[in-house]
Amino acid sequence: MYIPEPSHFDPDELWHFGSFGGRFVPETLMPLLIELDATYKRLRGDHDFWTKAHDLLTQYVGRPSPLFLAPNMSA
Repeated sequence: MYIPEPSHFDPDELWHFGSFGGRFVPETLMPLLIELDATYKRLRGDHDFWTKAHDLLTQYVGRPSPLFLAPNMSA
């Protein structure tokens, strides 16, 4: 199961990716993006969170699609 780890590709505290980037979004979205960033950083290494996320993706969303025999289609 994939659990993301901090890397040198992450944005800095001003959301710059090296010499690129910045925050080019409407000002009204900034509080939500700051909250999203803080929540992601808090949950990034949380094994229980990623276990539940993986379970939801496979069982609820259907990713990756489980293969199964469809006998009526095969006939």
